[in-house]
Amino acid sequence: MSISEEQVKNALKSVKYPGFTRDIISFGLVKSIQIDNGDVKVQLALATNDPNIPATIKNDAERALRTIEGIRSAKVLIDIHAPPGGAGAGYSHHADSGRQTRYRRGKRQRRRRQINSRGKSCSGTGANRRARRSV
Repeated sequence: MSISEEQVKNALKSVKYPGFTRDIISFGLVKSIQIDNGDVKVQLALATNDPNIPATIKNDAERALRTIEGIRSAKVLIDIHAPPGGAGAGYSHHADSGRQTRYRRGKRQRRRRQINSRGKSCSGTGANRRARRSV
């Protein structure tokens, strides 16, 4: 029995991208499918820095391809590219936000202390603040 490209794609639809509910076909990761007398070779392209994702997808895809009747061997090759825009290259714009928030909070607190030490306040006039302090 001859194996069609459609059968291969249908089998690969059962392979989910790790951490997502979508499959590798809907993500457009399959770049080519070669079928030769029961030997199937699938070429995928991924953009990730996580080494576990390609290994998981490769194992799951080869397992899914072996379920097709008539396949003697299934081989999945993966091209790994850096994510676009350098995303995930060891820096996340969210990773630094805690530090920035703490810096700004400290800056506001220092400014308030300076204002309060001069006897000025946003919540009242300077005369009222000095009068309260001298009592």
